[in-house]
Amino acid sequence: MIVWIFGGGLAAVCAAFFAMWAYRNFVGVLEGEEKKKFGLLALTFFSIIGVYTMMKMFKDAFFIELVGVRYIPAAKLVSPIIFTLVLLLYNKIIPIFRKHKLFIIVCSFYAAIYAGMGYLYSHPSILTISPYVAWIPGKVLGWAGYVLIESFGGLVVNALFWAFVASTTTTVSAKRGYPLVFLMAQLGNLAGASIVSRFAVVLDFHGLFYLASIIIFFIPTIVETLVKTVPKKLMQSDEGKRHKKQNPGILEGLKLILGNGYVAGMLVVATFYEIIGTILDYQFKSAASAAYSGSALASFMGTYGMVLGTMTMIFALVGTSFVIRFVGVCKGILLYPVLLSVVVVLGLFYPSLSTFFVAMLVVKSMSYTLNNPVKELLYLPTSDDVKFKSKSFIDGIGGKTFKAIGSGFNIVFGSSILIGGAVACFGVLGIWIFVGIAMGKRYDVLISNHEIVG
Repeated sequence: MIVWIFGGGLAAVCAAFFAMWAYRNFVGVLEGEEKKKFGLLALTFFSIIGVYTMMKMFKDAFFIELVGVRYIPAAKLVSPIIFTLVLLLYNKIIPIFRKHKLFIIVCSFYAAIYAGMGYLYSHPSILTISPYVAWIPGKVLGWAGYVLIESFGGLVVNALFWAFVASTTTTVSAKRGYPLVFLMAQLGNLAGASIVSRFAVVLDFHGLFYLASIIIFFIPTIVETLVKTVPKKLMQSDEGKRHKKQNPGILEGLKLILGNGYVAGMLVVATFYEIIGTILDYQFKSAASAAYSGSALASFMGTYGMVLGTMTMIFALVGTSFVIRFVGVCKGILLYPVLLSVVVVLGLFYPSLSTFFVAMLVVKSMSYTLNNPVKELLYLPTSDDVKFKSKSFIDGIGGKTFKAIGSGFNIVFGSSILIGGAVACFGVLGIWIFVGIAMGKRYDVLISNHEIVG
């Protein structure tokens, strides 16, 4: 209760400060109808991040109750396979529907799925165990919940929303409006985590699934309002002013990654941190599950999310805009891996729940407010094919694959994960920094010469 009161009070102060700061420093720099455009985009992202954060906070507790904590690395190995199937279907429908209509299709799918999962959890007698799935450890609903929540993050948060934004925003406009969008995302993080922290025990898992379904169902309404009310001249990208987009095949995104050094570099910058984050996250979840269980574990994770949301919002207010405007992309790319190297050292020499709690705060908050804004800027000098198809592979399959690699390290090293994981992390950081330097230099050249990749 004390943590909740303190966290709620701090969140309220941060929210008030956020509103004044955002209006003065971000809304104030937007021109005319840009305020409406980025305001609606920010509201959309607030809703998406809020509901995704809420589900992330109870995802592991849900899985641990129905399956067990020792199977989390295995779940992360299965997740890329399921997400690949979802993403292949998503790429198949991209050429058929207009960009904003994809929100209706995808969000309706997830809203129905999560409502069904909530119902099945509250009516366990409906589920009958088939002999064909009896070999699966624990309950199948636990596995399904884990991979489907993971897929929502990869598809809606990373691929769909940011591909839509990048395809309707110029480089100049993005520099003015992106900070506001990311600031609202931090409020979404805080709101989603607060719901779980405060109401997880009361709502239980089925209630949380129902609430997520309702929020997701209304997201397309915001996007439709944006498309219908914002002038078309403000809904164009740099590429839209140069040439008409081609309609490539379903594997064109992967071909662009393999055949273009810049796009391949974005794969490293955007997803390599998942290896390190997964190694640290498993140690954190293992320590937490030893101290809490069931909805109490979900509540603890919600409290962690509240602290994370507050921390990321504070940094977003004072740090994200500074990095984008003054530090620049080249140096901004390198800040995150440098910070992670410090976190890895702390986890190696001071392993405990409190240490991993702090470590995950740094990993996640800096990912949201430092690495994500910079990596999204890297997509600006690219074609719509890269933004929609390659980006979906990078943020979706790429992110899940590197999470799986991190889980592989967790399984292989086992009890020696502290030392073995640290060695793996530093190897990843070395590659990441090398590629980041090259990507920053290439980005500056592309923007200076007004070139488009892909």
